[in-house]
Amino acid sequence: MDELFRYKSTNMAFELDIAGEFLYRGIREFDTLKAVHNNAQVFMILYNIAVGIERIQKIICVLWTMDQYESDTEFEKSLITHSHMDLQKRISSVVSKTEYKKLVEFEPRINSFFRLLTEFYNSCRYMRYNVQESKSEYDKICDFIKENTEIEYNLNGDILLTKKVRKLWGRVIGTIVRNYYELIKIGSFKNNVYAYELNPDSSAQKVLWRFEDNPNCSTMLEDEKTSLKEFLVYYRNNKDKNAFLKFVDEIEPLEYDPAFTNEYIELLCHGEIPQQLVDETEYLYEDIKDVKNRLELINCVGNTMCDFGFCYTLRCIEIIQGIIESPEKLETEIKVLSDLVEYTDDDELINNINTIKRHYDDNVENELRMEDIISELNDLYNEYKR
Repeated sequence: MDELFRYKSTNMAFELDIAGEFLYRGIREFDTLKAVHNNAQVFMILYNIAVGIERIQKIICVLWTMDQYESDTEFEKSLITHSHMDLQKRISSVVSKTEYKKLVEFEPRINSFFRLLTEFYNSCRYMRYNVQESKSEYDKICDFIKENTEIEYNLNGDILLTKKVRKLWGRVIGTIVRNYYELIKIGSFKNNVYAYELNPDSSAQKVLWRFEDNPNCSTMLEDEKTSLKEFLVYYRNNKDKNAFLKFVDEIEPLEYDPAFTNEYIELLCHGEIPQQLVDETEYLYEDIKDVKNRLELINCVGNTMCDFGFCYTLRCIEIIQGIIESPEKLETEIKVLSDLVEYTDDDELINNINTIKRHYDDNVENELRMEDIISELNDLYNEYKR
């Protein structure tokens, strides 16, 4: 593989995946807040967003500006910067001369956001190690919000994350990421590389593909939360049958306090496991006699390495063998077999047994001989015996 192709294609696609991970974490962390507090969360939000956008800016520089440098070393040195503002100016100086200039013509609030990220990364990141006090990331993010939208405060004087604030945050990040990803795709086509490719089901794919249609990062998380809530409603109310659901149904539930259920769900939708839930679980475990056995069962839940349907498949084959060896069992065992097969994950076995069950019902209704049914079961048994 050509070294330059590897650098622009494989390396940059990897960098894009990394950038997407940082962006997703920053977006999700912001979503958990109800107000802007002076705590570590604000730091982590800005850190993740700053790193994610910076890495995307540098991918664009690789695809759009690298050929302007006399040597690779000179270009590499030019990337040693943490100024989002300077990187944006560098990108703009090239792209603005093309038909794609609209992609770098950002509105004032977005340029203000680039300044926020630059000041955070270069001045605020280690400001607490300075003896002389200076503005923190909390001050900077509050200033940005105040400058760009209407604000409301809670009783503690913290800025509330109202719909207007969330819309501001979501639109600013979403627009930057959408336009930059478009530049990465265009730059990839110009260089005949694949830097725009995303890993399936990755955080980068969630962020970058979603923003193409709707440049608002807050709606992405709303869709995720809606999907989780719908799944919880389904799980609570469904009457479906499969091996996993049967396995869970047979586990004796702990007696949690139902008063906290909605609160727990709210936190779970934000990607948090509530500490109160952990504490309550530890308390309830004190009354369990065989904790080891309980944990063995619970650890199977959500573990895709567990095959819940296999034991039901084996049981179906055993019943079929028993009918073949003692045909008089057919009348009593065919219904058991038909019910049991619902819990297997073997679609072919399900279809075959359901077909045989229909043939059996037809034969009973028409008072026909059962030898053909036994023969069908024998053929099916021989398939699995091999």
